[in-house]
Amino acid sequence: MIGGMLASKLVDRSGPQRIVATTFLLAAITLALMTIAFPLPVLFIVIAIAGVGTLGTQVLIYGFTSNDYTTNARAAGVAWASGSGRLGGIFGPLIGGWLLAANLGGATAFYIFGAVALFGALVTILVPSQRTVEQAKAKAEEILETQDIPGSATDIPVTDRV
Repeated sequence: MIGGMLASKLVDRSGPQRIVATTFLLAAITLALMTIAFPLPVLFIVIAIAGVGTLGTQVLIYGFTSNDYTTNARAAGVAWASGSGRLGGIFGPLIGGWLLAANLGGATAFYIFGAVALFGALVTILVPSQRTVEQAKAKAEEILETQDIPGSATDIPVTDRV
């Protein structure tokens, strides 16, 4: 919880994309480290950092999602992000059970879940920034306004264009 709040402060300063990707990466690394036989105090620190990367990232995703969608689609976007996150809560234990049934051991589960976190970091990095989307929209509107074709999209007020 404390790590998630600290990460939220960093998001306020530098934007969500890099911080969310970093916390996903933190989860991937610490989940892999949890397979090593560390002394108990070190293992507790690794577990705490893994908590920032897993639970902290989940909280940050909601803010990242709400910033990325336009106002008219924001609720649906956050709902989809939340629903997708809930799939992890459903399939995670299922996958863990399958791995145990296959006698693959706990370390394999940590590696698989770490790979999922690594995938989350990659997907987060690939999301186009809102500024890029807004710049593309402004450029498209500029091009449409310079064309003077009767019955074209320039006859539609800018606020009604998609």
